[in-house]
Amino acid sequence: MQDTCEPRRTANSGRPTEGDAMSDRCTYCDGPVSAEEWHPVATVRDDDGTVEIYDFCSENCLTAWQSERGNAE
Repeated sequence: MQDTCEPRRTANSGRPTEGDAMSDRCTYCDGPVSAEEWHPVATVRDDDGTVEIYDFCSENCLTAWQSERGNAE
């Protein structure tokens, strides 16, 4: 697990592509996410009602991602 949780920059902003059941990379820092272990996720419903699931390697990355989106809970 990465400690720095620096955001990755990709063309799709970390959004899973169609057909991705679970990403093996953290949406925020691009660190590895194990499908075999519990990991934090966030769900977002877009304007057309599609639910997108974002996977994170740590609570710190989830919190940082939420803060950047302006919806930290």
